[in-house]
Formats: sequence, structure tokens, C-alpha cells
Amino acid sequence: MLSIIHSAFRSFIDGVEGNVDNSQTANFDDTSSDSGANLAEILDNDQVDWDAVENRIASHPEEASSPRTPGGGPTPLCVAIDRDAPPQVIAAILAAHPRAARELVHWHSRLTPLYLAVARGAPPKVVRLILNAHPAAASQPVFNGCLPLHAASDVETARMLIEAFPRGVSWRNSQGYLPLHRVSYAADSTPDVVELLIE
Repeated sequence: MLSIIHSAFRSFIDGVEGNVDNSQTANFDDTSSDSGANLAEILDNDQVDWDAVENRIASHPEEASSPRTPGGGPTPLCVAIDRDAPPQVIAAILAAHPRAARELVHWHSRLTPLYLAVARGAPPKVVRLILNAHPAAASQPVFNGCLPLHAASDVETARMLIEAFPRGVSWRNSQGYLPLHRVSYAADSTPDVVELLIE
């Protein structure tokens, strides 16, 4: 399931990138004379310079709220999650654009930034930042009825999600699976998560 969600997100990003004329790419500050690259361009580099991302957000906070292309596409928060950004970058994006944690990654799937972070196996510190910015996301199911708890692969993340939405432990997805069922057969989950969900 996680691979399907990640594949869908990658396809969405790739589709957006493949259909974008580079002359149409969002240019958030044409008058900028600093590095010349906007936040979207820095995030699109093969090797992301996370210090450059933080510096760009500090000098151009409005770019943290802009999609990568004029017609939409993934937000900087979603791209940063997908690119395994360190916690300080996620914090910088959320400080510049607190509503980023509420914006759906993809409206068809109802995928939230919190679900994306949990499904991608983001460090608990990253999950905590996103959860603090939008606690209700712990109770928001995605297209198949799964909550972020269904995707938890480490015990610290699972605990946070249970604290935010205790009823999530007994939440069944559209196939009738509880989070316990999913983590029991998922290759990326630890035994500690299974034990926590049994308690």
C-alpha cells in the first residue's frame, strides 16, 4: 500500500514536471539578486542543498506557500517531505506557511502532508512538526480509508498518532483492516508498533 501511495505521488510530481514548460515555472521573485534560484528550483536539484533551502525560506518566506508550477502541483512542504528533508527545513517551511500542513498533497487521494510523512518513514521529529501544525490530520483518512496510523512504521510515530487520535487504533479502512492488521504484515514496521497496537 505504501509503495502505491509513494508511486502515485512520484507519478504526480513527474507528471507535473513533464508537462511544465520551464519558461512557465513559478518565478517567485524576478527581482531577486541573491542566488538566482527560487525555492522550487532549489528543491528540484538532484542533490538538495538544505542550507540553501533554509536560507531561501528565510529571505523569501512567501515561496513556502507557492506550488512548484503556476497551475498547481506539489507544495514545497510535500516536496521537502518526499525528498527526506531534515526537521529544521520542515520547521522553516511551517513557520513561513503554517497552513502548509493542512493542504492536501493530491485531492484525488485526499493524501495529507502528515500521511505522506508517515508513509515515507519520516523521522518522528518531522512527523511531530507536521502533527503539531495540524493535529486533525491524524484523524483524516486517505482515499482507501487508511489513517496515518495505518502507515506507521516506528513506535514513536505510532504513539504520537494515537495520542492525537486515540480512536484511530480501532479505525477500519475501506477493506476492513485495522492499523494493527496493516503493521503486522508490513515489511517496514517494527515489532514495537505491533505490540503498541495490541495493548
